[in-house]
Formats: sequence, C-alpha cells, structure tokens
Amino acid sequence: MNDKQLKKIEKNGLKLQRLVQNILNRLPLVSGTISEFKEFCGSITMTNSRRLIVSANSDKGGIDFLLNINGPEGLKKIAQQIDIQLKDKNIQSDFDEAIGLLKETISANAKSHSDLKRKLTSSLSEKPQLELLTVNEEQFFTNSTLLGESLEQIISIHTVDYDEKSGQIKSLCIESHSDIVLASGARPYAQHFYRNIETAPLSEPSFISKSECYPAFINSKKSSEFIIQDYSHANIDRFFSGVNSFENAFLFSFNSEALQKFSYVCGRHDNDYAKISNRNFNVCSFGTSCHSPTKQLAIIVLLPKSLARISLPNVGCYPASFGQNNKELVKQDFIFEKIPSTLTVNTFQPGNFNYSQHLNSKYSKDIIDSAISLSGKNANDYTGFMVNVNFPLWLATYQIYFDVKG
Repeated sequence: MNDKQLKKIEKNGLKLQRLVQNILNRLPLVSGTISEFKEFCGSITMTNSRRLIVSANSDKGGIDFLLNINGPEGLKKIAQQIDIQLKDKNIQSDFDEAIGLLKETISANAKSHSDLKRKLTSSLSEKPQLELLTVNEEQFFTNSTLLGESLEQIISIHTVDYDEKSGQIKSLCIESHSDIVLASGARPYAQHFYRNIETAPLSEPSFISKSECYPAFINSKKSSEFIIQDYSHANIDRFFSGVNSFENAFLFSFNSEALQKFSYVCGRHDNDYAKISNRNFNVCSFGTSCHSPTKQLAIIVLLPKSLARISLPNVGCYPASFGQNNKELVKQDFIFEKIPSTLTVNTFQPGNFNYSQHLNSKYSKDIIDSAISLSGKNANDYTGFMVNVNFPLWLATYQIYFDVKG
C-alpha cells in the first residue's frame, strides 16, 4: 500500500473509532469494563467484547483500531444485541454508519477484513516511521466529528485605505467560507469580523452582486455588512439566519433544505478601523478566527504602497480571547501572546500573482479581484501579504500584524 492509501485508511479508522466511542458513551454502563459490556449485551463472546472495548480505548491511531476491531458481521451482531437491551435510534444509526464505513474501507483496499489486516501489517512493517497524520489533522477530524461541523477553506481578504495626514485606516474585509458541512442537529454556523483584534459589532447585511458599484452602496447609507451572491450558494439568503443576540456574528443554517454543504462570501466595510498616529499604538493587525474545524486558512492583506513601505509584517497564532475589547495593543502584546507556530508571511504583487498555486478555491482570484474592485482601487496600488495555514487550530485567532514606523 502507498502512503496515500494508508493516510485514507488512517482517517477512516479514526472516524470509526469515534463512532464506536459514541456508542459506548450512550450505553448505561458504570465502569465500562469488558465484563460489564459483555453482561449488558448478553449472548456475545468475551473475545468480541474485548476486541470492541480495547480498540475503542486505544490511542495508537486509526490503523491500529482497524487491526483490532471486530469485522462487519461481528459489529452487526453486537448492534443486534444492544438493540434488544436498549432501543436507541441514535446508537443504531452510529452502528449503521460504522459498519458501512468499515465495509467501504475493506472493499476499496482488500478482499476481506482479514486480507486488509494482512496488507496493513505488511505495509507498516516496511514503513515503521511513516507519519500517517499530523497532530493538527487528527485534531481536525476529532473536532469536526464531535461538533458536527467543518469547512474546507477560509480566505480572509483585507484591502486597506490609509490617510497619511491623519493616520486613519479604513478597511474592507471580504471572507470566503467554502464547503461548510453541518451535521443534523448541529449549531448554526457563525461568521465573525475583527477590527484590529477586537470583535466588530455587526448589523443585518445587504445581499449584493459583484456588478454593483460599491461606493454607491456605501453612500446609500445601507449597512456596511454585505453578502456577495455571485460566489455564494444559490439562494444564500434562505440559509442566512440573522445576527446573533450579541450582534457580533452572522448565523447560517440549513433550515429545511436537504443539503450536505454550502459556501458563501461576505464582507464588511469599516471607515474607522484603526488610527496609527499615536506612537504608543504603532501595531495594526488583520486576521480572523477559526470558530469551526477548518482544513485550510488563508489571510491576505493588501496595503497601499505608501503604508507598506513603513510597515514591518509578521504573523501570529493566538488564543481566541487575545485582545478582546482592547483597542490599543502594542508590539509586545503580539509577541508575548503568541502560540508557538512556524508561520511565515509571503509578500507579493497583486497585479501578477498566481493565486491558484496557493489557494484551493476555484473562485479565489475572482473573489480577490472583487475585493480590489469594491475598494475602488487597482491591483497595482497595493503590496500584498499572505499567510497560508493547513489545518489551523480550532478556536485560535490568526493575525498578520504590522509594526508601523509612522
């Protein structure tokens, strides 16, 4: 088996393990021992009880779980015995999903469960140092299963307008959230915006198309928040559930639509984003938080060339609480509050940059072009700064920040 196959099998094994753990957590067991489980189920063997309990509690990864777990027929018999003792549709649904995924994993890679175990044992003996999943990948799959929500990619784009005389900074932020998956019964999906770290207050957004003239939209005294329909799921207004009671997040949910995933692009214009004339407040930041498990995060900041010339860029990953309600953070705050990471900022020229080499979304260039167009500028007016993060930490805030030598 090659590395790609093994990584896929590892992911399936981890998902199977979490399904089995969910089943065990729903059972009215006191100690969770092998003997207690056998006694509860009735007519299953001690060997089958041991295989299920030991594999469910193992911390050695998805492949190790598959090497030890009962086969599809064994799981089916256990499911039938549990159904006799405890009529629970959720438990049986988890069993159905687990058995289906196990069968799918077997059929894609081997002739039978025993054949799969032989192949896995042989492959692992040849590659003892194989790293099947990074820690962050494992956390993504664990958190997305627990929460019932995940998404493929966030692109957070910030185009900046700078008044050299007053030091006033205006910001237009556009965020693309791609392939959001919400399980049945999951909480609504939340979209936040940030203004130099603190959470921005939000009002009901307007639904616009990319063909609209943005200055006219702003001058019409409509709200500064908007959703661009061209790059969002069809009828995205039907999935918009309003602004939450704290007025700091848009909420999206499937409602009655039978969908597996959806995407949207939204934005916020802030005329009073920050001011850098005070020498004690010489750091300006742009970024976003990962409130849901995410596969890829990209932050793009487009600074006017006059501001870029006097700004030293850096990047950091921070606890979600970092900087809340703090409008005047200094450089030391951004350094000392960092979570250890190996992030880097790449500088680029927006006018001739190949976005497709760095971003998964097929609309990434169009969305960035729209952000530039909506700001009323040209691509050549800006210097671009980008950070890419694969499997960003859940509930962490990522910021590109600038030490401004104003």
